[in-house]
Amino acid sequence: MENNKITLFRSLNAQSTNYTVKAKIISMWNKKMNGSNSQIYRVDMLLMDEEGSFIQCSCLHKLFKRFLKFFVVDDCLLFHKPSLAKDTTKIKVTGNDQKLSLYAFSSVLKTENWSGPRYFFRFTDFKSVLSKKVEVNTPIGIYSCITIIITFT
Repeated sequence: MENNKITLFRSLNAQSTNYTVKAKIISMWNKKMNGSNSQIYRVDMLLMDEEGSFIQCSCLHKLFKRFLKFFVVDDCLLFHKPSLAKDTTKIKVTGNDQKLSLYAFSSVLKTENWSGPRYFFRFTDFKSVLSKKVEVNTPIGIYSCITIIITFT
């Protein structure tokens, strides 16, 4: 890969395709071909960069031979020259209006050099949620811990 400079998700620009992103695969799922439950049309991934930002990425079936071996959840990859386009999917898993796509001029390389978050979630105290200190459109999950005390008489 000739471009060693890493571009973070917040700095992606649709006007350029000559960039490299370093990302960890957080989750993957498949979209089946219309009318076929056995053939995969597209692989979608949720990616996280070293700042902890998320973006969705897609790879169409025509490019599976080149890229499928790299798609392993929790692996860190360098994506060189992916395409950035409007995310037209009905369900936006990242809250981001854009997504990455791999195409004929893209390349992927596995790397062990990861300095980003180890996990794909961030802890926030409940008071911050109630006082609206959490950024708008940030997905949150609520974890409840209930203590039950049982006394025997």
